[in-house]
Amino acid sequence: MLKVIPGGVKTVVKIGSGMSEIRNDSGELQTIRENLPSCREISLQITAADDGARVDFILKKRLGLSTREIRHMKTFADGMLVNGLPVFTSDVVRAGDLLIARMYEAKKSRRVETRRAETRVSQEDASDHDLQILYEDEDLICVNKPAGIVTHPSHGHHGDSLAELLVSYLQEKGESSPVRVVGRLDKETSGLILFARNRAAASILSRTGIEKEYLALASGMFSDMSGTIDAPIGAVPGELMRRQVTETGQHAVTHYEVVRQYVGEQAFALVRLWLETGRTHQIRVHMAHLGHPLLGDTIYGSYERDEMGKHSGSGKMCRASLHAARLAFLHPFSNERIVLEAPLPEDMLEVLSRADAS
Repeated sequence: MLKVIPGGVKTVVKIGSGMSEIRNDSGELQTIRENLPSCREISLQITAADDGARVDFILKKRLGLSTREIRHMKTFADGMLVNGLPVFTSDVVRAGDLLIARMYEAKKSRRVETRRAETRVSQEDASDHDLQILYEDEDLICVNKPAGIVTHPSHGHHGDSLAELLVSYLQEKGESSPVRVVGRLDKETSGLILFARNRAAASILSRTGIEKEYLALASGMFSDMSGTIDAPIGAVPGELMRRQVTETGQHAVTHYEVVRQYVGEQAFALVRLWLETGRTHQIRVHMAHLGHPLLGDTIYGSYERDEMGKHSGSGKMCRASLHAARLAFLHPFSNERIVLEAPLPEDMLEVLSRADAS
């Protein structure tokens, strides 16, 4: 918030990162320093179609901001400007006006900060995991996540999570912004994962949604080459992470299509899957419920590790064979449709190659 400077009415004309410029009643500019969080600024030229519309209408209908985001913007003196002057949400705009919306980060929020002292990403951690970034702009970053890395900091994983590695990557570029995961992946799951670089982008994507397509290696022979699993999922009593199909669980729907069926010593199939909901371990639980647990899934399958750490009878997978292969979404601000794809990782390709050769 602005600090009060005695003497005259103050009009905000600009506030940058850590600095505020105000104009007093004599027309003189005075600069004060503030410890402001980072922000994403969007400028919008008002057209004849929106002449006479309220500011809150423009923010909601043209920029896609939620009531919560607009309420947050109002807590900053320069959160909403028209032609360089602060306005209320009830004010109207005219054709030719320039509306500036500044979406500041909250000083406390559920995000991974870009402060070295907090992230503690060592050079060894960063070198062990080369980030494969498939898309990046000032609002979003999409990474092809390798299996074996947790998405965000958790118990036992501080400094080696994907979010923290992204923070380190941004710091090396001299950029400072938080990262928020938009639909996390389990540690064992590989593939595409999207991060928002500001709270507004994360908020908009949470409402507009993301189309996700997975590829998996599922055990057994499928009698139906496609289908839908509509079965509620809930926690297993007394267990922290394990889930089960239960009548008291949350609504969960998974669609699947068998891409190719493999026969041999151990029958399995390459399966394409789409989710209508996003429950913990949803694909793994639903495929096990269908009688086709994923190869390598020691939680929902019946595999044991051999002396090399691989899962016997699982196509020699070291993990549940699940890969986020495709993402499609509308960019939160440009409204451009973006489609991203990631090929199968080496461990899953190796299983398919061995099956083709047998």
